[in-house]
Amino acid sequence: MTNSLKTVKLLGLGLLVLAALSAGWYFLVALGVLTAPPALQNLPGMSPASGGEKTPDKGSPAELVQLEQNLAEQQAEINELQASLSAAETALMQSQDSEARLKEEVARLNQEVLNLKSGAAAKTAAYKDMAPYFANMKAKDAADILSRLKDDDIIGILSAMEKETAAEILPFMNRDRAAAVASKMLVTEP
Repeated sequence: MTNSLKTVKLLGLGLLVLAALSAGWYFLVALGVLTAPPALQNLPGMSPASGGEKTPDKGSPAELVQLEQNLAEQQAEINELQASLSAAETALMQSQDSEARLKEEVARLNQEVLNLKSGAAAKTAAYKDMAPYFANMKAKDAADILSRLKDDDIIGILSAMEKETAAEILPFMNRDRAAAVASKMLVTEP
Protein backbone atom coordinates (compact mmCIF):
# COMPACT_ATOMS: atom_id res chain seq x y z
CA MET A 1 0.00 0.00 0.00
CA THR A 2 2.73 2.26 0.54
CA ASN A 3 3.54 1.98 -3.06
CA SER A 4 0.09 2.89 -4.21
CA LEU A 5 -0.09 5.78 -1.78
CA LYS A 6 3.18 7.00 -3.08
CA THR A 7 1.89 6.77 -6.64
CA VAL A 8 -1.27 8.72 -5.78
CA LYS A 9 0.80 11.36 -4.05
CA LEU A 10 3.10 11.63 -7.04
CA LEU A 11 0.18 11.74 -9.40
CA GLY A 12 -1.51 14.47 -7.27
CA LEU A 13 1.73 16.40 -7.10
CA GLY A 14 2.16 16.07 -10.88
CA LEU A 15 -1.39 17.33 -11.44
CA LEU A 16 -0.77 20.21 -9.06
CA VAL A 17 2.47 21.17 -10.88
CA LEU A 18 0.67 20.82 -14.24
CA ALA A 19 -2.20 23.05 -12.98
CA ALA A 20 0.29 25.64 -11.71
CA LEU A 21 2.17 25.62 -15.00
CA SER A 22 -1.09 25.91 -16.97
CA ALA A 23 -2.29 28.79 -14.78
CA GLY A 24 1.07 30.57 -15.19
CA TRP A 25 1.03 30.08 -18.95
CA TYR A 26 -2.58 31.35 -19.15
CA PHE A 27 -1.65 34.37 -17.00
CA LEU A 28 1.33 35.22 -19.24
CA VAL A 29 -0.87 34.91 -22.37
CA ALA A 30 -3.56 37.12 -20.78
CA LEU A 31 -0.94 39.79 -19.99
CA GLY A 32 0.43 39.65 -23.53
CA VAL A 33 3.87 38.39 -22.53
CA LEU A 34 3.36 35.15 -24.47
CA THR A 35 1.17 34.50 -27.47
CA ALA A 36 -1.23 31.59 -27.61
CA PRO A 37 -0.78 29.05 -30.37
CA PRO A 38 -2.99 29.82 -33.40
CA ALA A 39 -5.28 26.89 -32.65
CA LEU A 40 -6.00 28.29 -29.17
CA GLN A 41 -6.23 32.04 -30.04
CA ASN A 42 -9.94 31.86 -30.88
CA LEU A 43 -10.81 30.41 -27.48
CA PRO A 44 -12.24 32.96 -25.01
CA GLY A 45 -9.59 34.45 -22.76
CA MET A 46 -6.65 33.32 -24.87
CA SER A 47 -5.78 36.60 -26.59
CA PRO A 48 -3.36 38.85 -24.69
CA ALA A 49 -4.67 41.50 -22.27
CA SER A 50 -8.11 41.59 -23.83
CA GLY A 51 -10.32 39.47 -21.74
CA GLY A 52 -11.26 37.59 -24.91
CA GLU A 53 -11.09 40.48 -27.40
CA LYS A 54 -8.68 40.48 -30.31
CA THR A 55 -6.16 43.39 -30.47
CA PRO A 56 -5.97 45.35 -33.72
CA ASP A 57 -3.06 44.71 -36.05
CA LYS A 58 -0.43 47.41 -35.61
CA GLY A 59 0.51 47.27 -39.29
CA SER A 60 3.70 46.62 -41.08
CA PRO A 61 6.58 49.11 -41.13
CA ALA A 62 5.76 49.99 -44.77
CA GLU A 63 2.17 50.84 -43.78
CA LEU A 64 3.45 53.01 -40.92
CA VAL A 65 5.80 54.87 -43.29
CA GLN A 66 2.92 55.41 -45.74
CA LEU A 67 0.67 56.71 -42.94
CA GLU A 68 3.40 59.08 -41.77
CA GLN A 69 3.83 60.38 -45.34
CA ASN A 70 0.08 60.91 -45.65
CA LEU A 71 0.06 62.74 -42.33
CA ALA A 72 2.97 64.95 -43.43
CA GLU A 73 1.21 65.75 -46.75
CA GLN A 74 -2.01 66.63 -44.95
CA GLN A 75 -0.11 68.84 -42.48
CA ALA A 76 1.59 70.62 -45.41
CA GLU A 77 -1.82 71.15 -47.04
CA ILE A 78 -3.22 72.52 -43.78
CA ASN A 79 -0.27 74.93 -43.53
CA GLU A 80 -0.85 76.09 -47.14
CA LEU A 81 -4.55 76.63 -46.46
CA GLN A 82 -3.76 78.58 -43.29
CA ALA A 83 -1.31 80.77 -45.25
CA SER A 84 -3.96 81.33 -47.95
CA LEU A 85 -6.50 82.21 -45.28
CA SER A 86 -4.10 84.69 -43.68
CA ALA A 87 -3.40 86.30 -47.06
CA ALA A 88 -7.12 86.53 -47.80
CA GLU A 89 -7.81 88.10 -44.39
CA THR A 90 -5.03 90.64 -44.98
CA ALA A 91 -6.41 91.48 -48.43
CA LEU A 92 -9.90 91.83 -46.97
CA MET A 93 -8.68 94.21 -44.27
CA GLN A 94 -6.79 96.27 -46.86
CA SER A 95 -9.85 96.48 -49.12
CA GLN A 96 -12.02 97.48 -46.16
CA ASP A 97 -9.52 100.21 -45.24
CA SER A 98 -9.43 101.36 -48.87
CA GLU A 99 -13.22 101.37 -49.02
CA ALA A 100 -13.42 103.45 -45.83
CA ARG A 101 -10.89 105.95 -47.22
CA LEU A 102 -12.82 106.19 -50.50
CA LYS A 103 -16.08 106.76 -48.64
CA GLU A 104 -14.44 109.55 -46.65
CA GLU A 105 -13.10 111.07 -49.89
CA VAL A 106 -16.55 110.91 -51.52
CA ALA A 107 -18.11 112.58 -48.48
CA ARG A 108 -15.42 115.30 -48.55
CA LEU A 109 -15.92 115.89 -52.29
CA ASN A 110 -19.70 116.03 -51.88
CA GLN A 111 -19.27 118.64 -49.17
CA GLU A 112 -16.89 120.60 -51.40
CA VAL A 113 -19.39 120.50 -54.29
CA LEU A 114 -22.12 121.69 -51.94
CA ASN A 115 -19.91 124.54 -50.73
CA LEU A 116 -19.06 125.52 -54.30
CA LYS A 117 -22.71 125.44 -55.32
CA SER A 118 -23.71 127.55 -52.35
CA GLY A 119 -20.78 129.93 -53.06
CA ALA A 120 -21.81 130.22 -56.70
CA ALA A 121 -25.41 130.73 -55.66
CA ALA A 122 -24.34 133.45 -53.23
CA LYS A 123 -22.34 135.19 -55.98
CA THR A 124 -25.24 134.96 -58.39
CA ALA A 125 -27.54 136.44 -55.75
CA ALA A 126 -25.03 139.26 -55.11
CA TYR A 127 -24.83 140.01 -58.86
CA LYS A 128 -28.63 140.14 -59.06
CA ASP A 129 -28.69 142.51 -56.07
CA MET A 130 -26.04 144.81 -57.61
CA ALA A 131 -27.42 144.83 -61.18
CA PRO A 132 -30.31 147.25 -60.45
CA TYR A 133 -27.89 149.81 -58.96
CA PHE A 134 -25.80 149.86 -62.13
CA ALA A 135 -28.92 149.82 -64.31
CA ASN A 136 -30.23 152.98 -62.59
CA MET A 137 -26.92 154.88 -63.08
CA LYS A 138 -25.98 156.79 -66.16
CA ALA A 139 -24.38 154.35 -68.61
CA LYS A 140 -21.06 156.27 -68.62
CA ASP A 141 -20.77 156.21 -64.79
CA ALA A 142 -21.78 152.51 -64.62
CA ALA A 143 -19.13 151.68 -67.29
CA ASP A 144 -16.46 153.61 -65.37
CA ILE A 145 -17.17 151.76 -62.11
CA LEU A 146 -17.59 148.33 -63.77
CA SER A 147 -14.25 148.65 -65.60
CA ARG A 148 -12.50 148.73 -62.22
CA LEU A 149 -13.93 145.27 -61.28
CA LYS A 150 -12.70 141.82 -62.26
CA ASP A 151 -13.93 140.42 -65.56
CA ASP A 152 -15.95 137.67 -63.85
CA ASP A 153 -17.72 140.22 -61.66
CA ILE A 154 -18.48 142.44 -64.68
CA ILE A 155 -19.89 139.46 -66.55
CA GLY A 156 -21.98 138.43 -63.52
CA ILE A 157 -23.49 141.90 -63.09
CA LEU A 158 -24.11 142.46 -66.84
CA SER A 159 -25.69 139.00 -67.12
CA ALA A 160 -28.10 139.86 -64.28
CA MET A 161 -29.24 143.03 -66.14
CA GLU A 162 -31.66 143.32 -68.98
CA LYS A 163 -29.87 143.03 -72.33
CA GLU A 164 -30.74 146.54 -73.46
CA THR A 165 -29.27 148.12 -70.31
CA ALA A 166 -26.07 146.06 -70.58
CA ALA A 167 -25.79 147.07 -74.26
CA GLU A 168 -25.98 150.77 -73.26
CA ILE A 169 -23.09 150.38 -70.71
CA LEU A 170 -20.58 148.40 -72.84
CA PRO A 171 -19.83 151.19 -75.41
CA PHE A 172 -18.64 153.47 -72.58
CA MET A 173 -16.04 150.96 -71.41
CA ASN A 174 -12.49 150.79 -72.79
CA ARG A 175 -12.78 149.01 -76.17
CA ASP A 176 -10.19 146.33 -75.36
CA ARG A 177 -11.74 145.62 -71.97
CA ALA A 178 -15.27 145.54 -73.42
CA ALA A 179 -14.08 143.11 -76.12
CA ALA A 180 -12.46 140.84 -73.51
CA VAL A 181 -15.61 140.83 -71.37
CA ALA A 182 -17.86 140.18 -74.39
CA SER A 183 -15.59 137.33 -75.49
CA LYS A 184 -15.81 135.70 -72.06
CA MET A 185 -19.57 136.16 -72.07
CA LEU A 186 -19.76 134.10 -75.29
CA VAL A 187 -18.42 131.05 -73.44
CA THR A 188 -21.42 129.03 -72.36
CA GLU A 189 -21.58 126.93 -69.25
CA PRO A 190 -21.87 123.15 -69.76
